[in-house]
Formats: sequence, C-alpha cells, structure tokens
Amino acid sequence: MIAAFIAMLWLVPFDTISLTVSLPFDLHFDRIVLPFVILAWGLTVVRSPGHRLKPTLVHIAVGGFVLVALVSVAVNASALNESLELSNAIKSLLLLASYATFFMVIASSVRPSEVRPFINYTLCLAVLCGLGTLVEYRFHYNVFYALSAKLLPSIFKVLPPGGLGTDELGRPVVLGPGEIGLEVASMLAMAVPLALVGLMSATRRREKLWYLFASCVVLAAGLATYKKTALVAPAIVVFLLILVRPRQIMRLAPVLVVIALGAHILAPGAFGSVVEQFTGGRLTSVGTTQHREDGYDAIRPLVWANPLLGMGYGSYNGELNRILDNQMLDNAIDTGLLGLIAYILMPLSVIAAAWPMIRGPANARAAPALCVALGAIVFLTVSLLFDAMSFPHVPYIFLAAAGFAAVLAQEHHHRRPAAPTTVG
Repeated sequence: MIAAFIAMLWLVPFDTISLTVSLPFDLHFDRIVLPFVILAWGLTVVRSPGHRLKPTLVHIAVGGFVLVALVSVAVNASALNESLELSNAIKSLLLLASYATFFMVIASSVRPSEVRPFINYTLCLAVLCGLGTLVEYRFHYNVFYALSAKLLPSIFKVLPPGGLGTDELGRPVVLGPGEIGLEVASMLAMAVPLALVGLMSATRRREKLWYLFASCVVLAAGLATYKKTALVAPAIVVFLLILVRPRQIMRLAPVLVVIALGAHILAPGAFGSVVEQFTGGRLTSVGTTQHREDGYDAIRPLVWANPLLGMGYGSYNGELNRILDNQMLDNAIDTGLLGLIAYILMPLSVIAAAWPMIRGPANARAAPALCVALGAIVFLTVSLLFDAMSFPHVPYIFLAAAGFAAVLAQEHHHRRPAAPTTVG
C-alpha cells in the first residue's frame, strides 16, 4: 500500500482529482486513498504494540513543525475567524496532518533492508514521470491528466490542467502530474540524487546504463519545464557530491558531460533556454526574480505584527495579497520565527540522521542515506524558490524520504556498540 501511494505521488495529478459529489470540505484523491493506508497501519500497530515506533531526531523535527503550526492557529483563532481565514487555516492543518501521517506510516512500517529497494522503486517512478513530462514537452499532450480522466471511475472528476500555453515570460507551460511547472521541476530535481548516487555505486554494466539513462531522463524532463530550478537544484547536488564523494564524482566527470548531452537530445532546446535565463543580466532583470527579491521587504509589516507564531498556519492568501513564491517567507508570515526554524529543522534533521552513515565505514546503508540527505537539501533549496507546501507532491515526496531516513537512523542507533562498562 505504501508503494501504491508513492506511485500515486509521482504519476497522478491527485490534487486536481476529487469526488463529483459536493462536500463542505476539500476531499482530493490523496485524502481518499490515505485513510486506507492509515487503517492498515493502525491495525498493524494494534496487533504489535510498540512495534518499530521508536522516535528519532527526524520524528521530533516533523512533530515539532506540526505542533508549532497547530499552536499558531489556536493562538490566532479569534482573529482568523473575524477575517474569515479560519477555514483555510484548518484545511491547511488537515493537509499538513496528511503529510506527517504518511511520514509516520513509512517510519514505523518499512524495514531497513527495504529502504534501498524503495529508493530504486522511487527512481523508476521518477523516470516514468520524466518520460511523461517529455511527451508533454514534445507533443503538447499531458498523459497524466488524460489517463487519470479515462481510467478513474465516474464518481471522480479531474480538473483539466490550468495555465496551458505560455507563462508571463513567454516560456511554454509544462506541468507533468503537477499543478504548476515548478512543482514537477522540484519533484524531478529530488530524483536527481537517486540517479547520480546509483551511478556512482553501480558495479555492473547493466546497472550503470540504467542509472545513466535515468539521470538523462530526470534532468531532461526537469529542464523541459523551462524553470531555473531544474538547473540550480541538480547543480547543488553535484557540488555537494564533490564535497562528500570527491574521488567518485571526479571519476564520473566524463559521464556528467554525457548526461548533459543526453538531456539536450531528449529535450532539444530546453537546456539552452534554461541556461540563457542566467546570462546577459536576465537572471536579475526578469519579473520572476524581482518579485521574489521584493517579497522580503513586502512581508516585513506582517512578520513584525506576529514575530513568534505568525498569523496562523495556512492563513496567508497569496492570491488575495501577494504571491511570494518562497515557502520560507510564507512560513515567516504564517508561523513566525518559531515556525520558520521548525520548518528548516525538518530537512536538517534528515541530514543529521543520515550523516553518520554517510561518513562512517562503507556499508550497504551509505548510498540510501546519501540519497535521502541530498533529497532533503533539494527540498530546502526549492522551498526558497516557490511555496512548496502548497503543492502536495513535493512535501509528500520529501516526507517519504524523511521516513526512510528515520528507518535508517533507528537501525544505525540500534547497531551502534554500547559503551564499555566497568564492574567495581
């Protein structure tokens, strides 16, 4: 069931799918499927009390952010009710609870030996997502929305993809299974570490060819969205791999050139178009960059009005005020300084949990730990580039990786040799 849910995250535009019946609350496809996963998980927990429910630093960080978000709404409930924003805040809390619950399901159900197969499985799904996105780029046909509308029963309705054509900068709009191009670009960027780390650790020719193909597809599909994020995030991944695994990544230097050429062949014109956005002063002169820079000054009055806990999680409506395209700024407004720190601690906790396995002696857990740590850094990066928590594919995928990190951390802590004791 976990595998099926992860497949939905990569291949289904679930946030645009809902029941045809009218309900007083939002019930999108993920929140229809997730309760069945939770029910199965709950039955397992009841049958085996305390089984694998061992808190780690990642559990504390995720729980801390959820707690701060809940307190921020509770403290501001009266003001939110008067401004008619309380319902939006409650909906956001329910969605956050869905993210956190899925994390708990993975962290307490997946075995350490299953983490690597799950990561390989996730990469396969990312390749399928990338191939579908490339089909949309080449033929202007969104296979994810089209197949979802055809295959789902009639009790479900699939909203057609919005924003077709070109964006405000004249770039073609490519959505994949997401609602906006930045969403699928971020999803695919989080898959880049899985492909590159797999390529570094592969020993057989067949494995190397597979990871090379996967690297080309996820990079090309990300670039096909024409978003700068699709180049910035993979560049950060390569830079960090140079710091952590310098010898291995240097041996792959010629392969990285092949990957870049392969991405250009799969998405002709996309690579050059994205690179061009960084040259000739275009990076700082375009409106998408300027409005992100202006957002830091624009939110100052709202932050100073409620510096610690903000206005309440999910209460800021960018469509009515100003779309900030920056999750950090959204957190500063909604949950204040405490919420911003708690949010940053989530990916940092994943890195901290994975670091002993990455820097320790070579073992079977080092590569999966490196994958989830780099994925957390990509999530932290894209959070500076768009409101990541508003588009559920990205936080679901990140918290799945966080769940895998918690599983690895539990095993690593259990295997760590105990300190010697003396008998006096």
